[in-house]
Amino acid sequence: MKFKAGEAWHLTPEETALAMEQQQERVHVTELEQDVQTYVAEVTGDTVTVRDVLVYGLHLDPDKPSYSDTARKIGPAVAEALERCGWRKDARRGKARRTTYVRGVDKSDKT
Repeated sequence: MKFKAGEAWHLTPEETALAMEQQQERVHVTELEQDVQTYVAEVTGDTVTVRDVLVYGLHLDPDKPSYSDTARKIGPAVAEALERCGWRKDARRGKARRTTYVRGVDKSDKT
């Protein structure tokens, strides 16, 4: 019973960082996530929406009848990919009340 003897049962901050780094190397990156990474690497501003990624990054035409169905199907995966790329969900903004993602948030700073 090492715990009762006072030995720590949890990882130190350094061990946690190393474990997260090792785990990240084992994550399978989909083609969609790669496309999202490529797009956000080129974005000059600090905010982006899922629609921005769909239209400008993935080149989906919002005027096509199939856009809504496609956006509904892959929108959540795009949102997840944005978060994996270090973007954080911020707020709903503008008339359309689209969720905005903010750049440059440390992945370990999720609250």
